[in-house]
Amino acid sequence: MAGQENCIKVTDLPEDITEDDIRIIFQNRRRQGGGPIQKITLDTIGTKRCALIYFKEPEAVDIILARGDTVTIDDYSVPVSRHKGDKRQSKTAHSKNTASDKFVSATSERLQREVKKAKINKPSEQIREKSTPSNFDFEEDGQFELVVKSTIKATVRDVCKSKVFYILYLEDPKVSKDKFDESSLLLDCLNKVLYVTFDDEDGAIRACQQKHGRDSNFVKVEMASKEDFDTYPNKVLVHGFDLKDQSKRKTFLDFVYRQTRLKVQDIIQWREPWSAILVFDEDECENIVEICWKLRTEFQGIKILTAPVFKTKTVSVSGLPPKFDKCLLQRYLSNRRSGGGPVDSLNMQNNVAIVTFKEEEHFFGVLEKKNHCLESYELKIEPYYDCLSTSAFKRSPSSKTLARDSTPEEKMEDATSFKENEPEEQSEDDDAEYIGDEEFSLAFERKDIILLQRTDILKQFRRKYPTVKMTVKAEDSSVNGRGDSSLHKVMAELLQMSIHKFKSEKLSQLSKPQLELLKEESLQDEINKKFQEDKKQVVLVVEDNTPVIYYIAPTSIENLISIVNKFIYEETRKLPDPNSKLLLLSKQGQEFLGSLSKASDGSPLPVLIKYNEHDNSLLTVAPQLMRAELHHRIDEFLKENVMDVKNITLSEGKVQFINRYKKTVMGSLKEDAKNVGVMVKESQTSFEVRGKRDEVATLVKRLISIRDAIFIEEFSLKFFGIKEYMSEREGKSIKEDIEKKFSCCIFLNSDGDSRKSLSRQGPPVAMKPIAEPQTVATADLLGYTLHFMQGDLLGLKAKAIANPIDETKQLKNIGNLSRNILSQGGAQIQTDLLKAVDSELVTVTGSGNLQTCQHILHVVLQNFNFGGGNSVKTAVAAVLDCASRRRISSVGFPCLGSGKSFGYPNLTVCMQTMSAIKEHIESGIVSPVDIYLCDKSDEMLSSLIDRCEQTFPEFHINRLIELKSKPQPGPTPKPRRYLNPGSTQQKDFGHLRIKLHQGEITKWKIQTIVISVDKSLDLRKGTLAKLVSRHGGDTVQQELKDNYSDGIQTGKFAQSSGGNLKCEHIFYACIGHWKGDNGPQAKQMQSLIEEILAGANSIPVTSIALPALGTGNLKYPSDVVANVFCDAISNFARSNPSSTLKNIDIVIYPQDTEVYHAFQAELAGDAARRSRKPKNFFDDDEDDEDIDNRDDSNDTSSGGAFGFIKSVGKMVSSFMKKDGNKISYGPVTLTITKGDITQEKSDAIVCSIKNSMDLSASGAVCKDLLKKCGASLQAECNNQQMAMQQTGVAMTSASGLPCQNIYFVSMEKFSTSWDRGVLQVLQEAANGGATSIALPLLGSGAKNPNMDKIKKKFLAGVEKYGQSQNISLKDVRLVIFSQEMFDFFVAKAARPGSASKQDENPPKETLKPKPKVSDKVDLKLYANDDSHADKIKQDLIQTYKSKLASHKMDEKRIKQLSSQQIHDLEHVAWENRVQITVRQEEGVVVLRSFFPFTKVITMLTSLMLEAVESHHKALHQATTTAIVWQYQDKGDKWTNFEPL
Repeated sequence: MAGQENCIKVTDLPEDITEDDIRIIFQNRRRQGGGPIQKITLDTIGTKRCALIYFKEPEAVDIILARGDTVTIDDYSVPVSRHKGDKRQSKTAHSKNTASDKFVSATSERLQREVKKAKINKPSEQIREKSTPSNFDFEEDGQFELVVKSTIKATVRDVCKSKVFYILYLEDPKVSKDKFDESSLLLDCLNKVLYVTFDDEDGAIRACQQKHGRDSNFVKVEMASKEDFDTYPNKVLVHGFDLKDQSKRKTFLDFVYRQTRLKVQDIIQWREPWSAILVFDEDECENIVEICWKLRTEFQGIKILTAPVFKTKTVSVSGLPPKFDKCLLQRYLSNRRSGGGPVDSLNMQNNVAIVTFKEEEHFFGVLEKKNHCLESYELKIEPYYDCLSTSAFKRSPSSKTLARDSTPEEKMEDATSFKENEPEEQSEDDDAEYIGDEEFSLAFERKDIILLQRTDILKQFRRKYPTVKMTVKAEDSSVNGRGDSSLHKVMAELLQMSIHKFKSEKLSQLSKPQLELLKEESLQDEINKKFQEDKKQVVLVVEDNTPVIYYIAPTSIENLISIVNKFIYEETRKLPDPNSKLLLLSKQGQEFLGSLSKASDGSPLPVLIKYNEHDNSLLTVAPQLMRAELHHRIDEFLKENVMDVKNITLSEGKVQFINRYKKTVMGSLKEDAKNVGVMVKESQTSFEVRGKRDEVATLVKRLISIRDAIFIEEFSLKFFGIKEYMSEREGKSIKEDIEKKFSCCIFLNSDGDSRKSLSRQGPPVAMKPIAEPQTVATADLLGYTLHFMQGDLLGLKAKAIANPIDETKQLKNIGNLSRNILSQGGAQIQTDLLKAVDSELVTVTGSGNLQTCQHILHVVLQNFNFGGGNSVKTAVAAVLDCASRRRISSVGFPCLGSGKSFGYPNLTVCMQTMSAIKEHIESGIVSPVDIYLCDKSDEMLSSLIDRCEQTFPEFHINRLIELKSKPQPGPTPKPRRYLNPGSTQQKDFGHLRIKLHQGEITKWKIQTIVISVDKSLDLRKGTLAKLVSRHGGDTVQQELKDNYSDGIQTGKFAQSSGGNLKCEHIFYACIGHWKGDNGPQAKQMQSLIEEILAGANSIPVTSIALPALGTGNLKYPSDVVANVFCDAISNFARSNPSSTLKNIDIVIYPQDTEVYHAFQAELAGDAARRSRKPKNFFDDDEDDEDIDNRDDSNDTSSGGAFGFIKSVGKMVSSFMKKDGNKISYGPVTLTITKGDITQEKSDAIVCSIKNSMDLSASGAVCKDLLKKCGASLQAECNNQQMAMQQTGVAMTSASGLPCQNIYFVSMEKFSTSWDRGVLQVLQEAANGGATSIALPLLGSGAKNPNMDKIKKKFLAGVEKYGQSQNISLKDVRLVIFSQEMFDFFVAKAARPGSASKQDENPPKETLKPKPKVSDKVDLKLYANDDSHADKIKQDLIQTYKSKLASHKMDEKRIKQLSSQQIHDLEHVAWENRVQITVRQEEGVVVLRSFFPFTKVITMLTSLMLEAVESHHKALHQATTTAIVWQYQDKGDKWTNFEPL
């Protein structure tokens, strides 16, 4: 490009001059020229034509200027001057130069000094690679920031203006005196932006602050940012020519080469035929700025527009099927498998996805990967350039200029810029020659002035009469001129004739809002500007409130009216949200609607908006082009200022307290709400706050603070009939007097105090209703009430419920109750539980969505199998203590510890629960007064009620519903014969040695262990997974997340290090739930085990430990798993004879004895299972050992004890009944019965057994138990071997029997001391929670037993137990199967007077149910604080107590009342709401009541008279049979005499 020293500037050129005219004039040295011309640039600035003339020789400029500063052209004298500025080099990052050339202007000495100090020396290749601002090291290369800070970004109206236009404008001293770099000018036609770099930052700032008129073509000027420099150094966007046509493409590429001398390496083009990206060679492409200017020209009559190409992080993904899962595609592109990373946005368009990444490295990563396949679809991924989309130019700020609605050959016409509403200025320095020098003024009407201003009438006159200067004076409706006076009249006539050529048309069809908007002169200017752009001689004027269009025929008036209508488009928009009314009527809403009709600088916009509150609609009148923007701004405003509705729910008591004592505070709140446009509406139990979200939130906080500041305390008044008395007039007045005295409110505790106060208005979440449990029994215990409930605990209406949890606090993994609480109450409960930092056993949370309670007391409970001990008692006590401290009046308990999750025996649960409740009641703590015990099982509730009767024998339990008894056991399958533990624990499969162990695999010291997990690899799920997470540390879980982010599939395994465990590696196997399919599932497990062994071998390791996968919660049958394990190990051994893996440990959990025996049997094979055939107890060849260790049940043989009994002889006691006998030892009652002990309905039964715990090798009772209970009982026995060896007593369950537990006693340990055996088993049963137990005659199954000694030992053991302290097990039964044995034992055991005489049953009487009368009332106190709470309660109690009258009657005749009479008396007393206490043995009746008891006294007197009379009659009838005569017959027997 020619330097500026060879250039001159020529201004005020004639409007019709051409480049050829200028070349002729300025090239001829003989006349006014300077020599050969290299280039001419001609442009228009405002109304002036200007030119820059570049000469080939530098001296040409001096030659011309030596003649003077003007040149004559066609009688015009035009000024010439040297073009300002020296040669400057590019300072913009859009061009490719060396580092110093890129960042330093030759004329900017300050920047040169800074660059020299920085010693910059970067090769051009490095600059290309670091073309984006983000890649520059600003600490070392701060000069790039200087360039950015010195660059302005100007939004232009017309993209067709030339580069010279902007250079001349910026060099105009009236505009700016700051130097700028001409080569830095870059025009972005797509975004309609011009970039200019000044010599320093101050110059750029002043350019932004400068007010630029319409002649500048600048709409907005601001500072550029680093993002504006982030463009490709070798790519240019061209628009306007159809490059899809291959025949035209070659022609266009030749044109590009001629303009730039660069070859195009590639053309990037999509659906839009008129837009394309030209890619040049990076090494050859020196300056992208110059390329953009050179290509922005006309080609084949078409205006070509250019723009730099900004770097992209967006790709297009094609090859997708219709309705492809958008989420799946996003997960794939975010995954490292695709080479990508985090996605910023993803949009689907016609089976093509447009995806933008957050980081550039992920954009390149996806493109570098060659093949992309997702669900069998081959994906094609390419860079996406938004500038190539079909809507890019249409939606750009330049859409009005660049959008094409017709053929591509349509030329883009220059948009003409006008100085509007300003008089045309004429330079006073112009040296034009005038024929005359006389001033004149021509008067016109206002509309005529407007026509002259906005049409080219004056322009034509100036051309015809150049010596006359004319200026329009709009303020006085005149045209002022200066020139030849002889032309004045002619000009006036010609102007009037030109004006009169215009026709007029009134726009009477407009609506009032449209007409009101058209009065805005700014809108008139915009419409007239549009007419000018369309080169129409048309003007819109509003005369007398009526718009009129002036136009010249043959212009179509319909087209003109349609243009006007586009500028005053009227629309009524209904707002969908009714809450918008409050917002738009508020002060903020009105200010916003007003801002829509103003520009950012405060100037008015042609917009009219009115809000109709009646139908919640917006009337908008505005140009159609602004419609979308207005809609967007209104939607954004409504979205940002969302109207909200909050309901603060209060109890009725709180609302009344606020209305009584908080009137001032509420009045202030409502006034503040009114000021900010918020509506507060009060109802009986809530406050509704409606308004803008932020203001609503503020007011809601104030309301909540008012609500929460109210002190609330629940307490009870315990008087008979108190509730009824308080509903009477006298009782009410007492309460009202105390309320006035202490400024408080006292209500019956029925309104509740809901803390779930914040809720969005709308339909509630649909929840499945939970049935309320029914009351089975109740017990009144010293002011406390114990309720036994049957049903779902979550349906119980109580203040709080207890929930047992473990240390993990993960509700979904604990038990059914916890999972139901989570599902019904919502996730907030889990969140609150995890956030709590309570160091105690109990954590209190809210109840979430549960409506039946207010609090949930989560209590940590240890597992019974891991040292639970007395954990149930501790947990119940902790819950009651927590409820007491929080003054919670009622608590609901499940049967804590029962079920599979914690494993406590039912009897233990019942005993420890009642023990904790008893200690709580005896402590005297006031609350909770209502304790609910809830369970669904009849059996469990029966056990709880029985235990309650034993724990509180002095209190009566009111049974309301009869519970079903435990069902009789049905037929059980034939028990499987198990080998003893340890008999088959090792087996070799080729070179592999298999060992079977019992223990915890997580504690195994071995190279590799295996555990089971679910697909997510979440170690919080599953028993073994929890143990690994707990003992292995957090690194194990983190390692799985890093290596298996998507989890694993069923039938596969994952691998991690051993963490803090004793192993080196952990394998995680994933298997599904057992579905009863022994084919595919078994095959899948076998394949998985073989893969695990192969994986261990590949590490390599020599040893691995596996658990019995699937035999736990996944419900795989143990025999199937054992068989699969052996087959898998056998296959691996055959396929890998030389593997490094040598030892395989199969580790079975100690409690899973059935699984252990299944593996024993599988490893031993069929021969081992048949090696020992169980002997028949009744075989003749039975060995002595079986006989010696056999109990007496079910045996009718003649040997042993029975032979001895027969030898003793038949001993029958005629005074004993054969169905039973009772002997008392203190509180313990021994009942002797005949029968089958396995059918005894008691809490527990006892059986003697060998230390080996082999049921089939012990006595007859053991064999019978094995037959009825099945293999599970033998498995439990095997698991209790250690306990049997240590203590001689072991407990198991009693599946299939009427009892709940079986206690086995060691034959070997107690064979010579059965008294100790009996004592120990009774103590163990009592500690286990049993209240009744049945024993056989222990030791009677031995060979030739000493029966007298056995009986003595047995009774001595029971008697010694009866001497113990705090006995809970009081019902002891001796069950003897043989009749002979029974008779023998009874005869020897009976003592005179030992048999209790049974009382005769009295005749049944009709008992009426007692009427319901309250014995207490629950009250709720509302006050400002707790300072007077105790005083209020004391005054209330004392006042009501003083109103309670009492009366005592002490009469001997009361002793003679019958039970029926006493019941009738109590019934009458309760009907009259009188509390009556009858102590018949003392002859005392006590009456207490708030109400008169005259009727009760009258009835008592009448009953006493009846009782005396009945007594006398009875004595008279009894005297005739008072004596019975007997005689002695045959020894000691007495017989009655026969009556006469």
